[in-house]
Amino acid sequence: MKKTVTLWRPVKHWEDLYEISNKGSIRRRPISSQDHKNVVYHFPERIIRGHVNENGTVSVRLSDGGTTQQHQVHKLLTEAFPSISEWDALEIAEYRYDTAVKMIQRDFRFSGIAAKVK
Repeated sequence: MKKTVTLWRPVKHWEDLYEISNKGSIRRRPISSQDHKNVVYHFPERIIRGHVNENGTVSVRLSDGGTTQQHQVHKLLTEAFPSISEWDALEIAEYRYDTAVKMIQRDFRFSGIAAKVK
């Protein structure tokens, strides 16, 4: 089985805050901010989870602290990686989302919580 290398590129218009991989993952870059009392907060890098919107495509909400916008993952993917067709980007985003949902369902079943819920 051939392994592909994960490449990360900045998300267009969100270059300082978010990156997207050629495999459809979106991550928030590590940031630090300071409040009005000069307290510094550090936010580590983290993967952003997507959701299926009303169109049936996978979307994410990106925020800069004041403004939040919803974006379709496949469109972000084609902007960052022009060599990936929109059709392939849709398949990558859906596969990534389906895999994440299956992992959550598996963890839920094996955690013993499912037995308590029944």
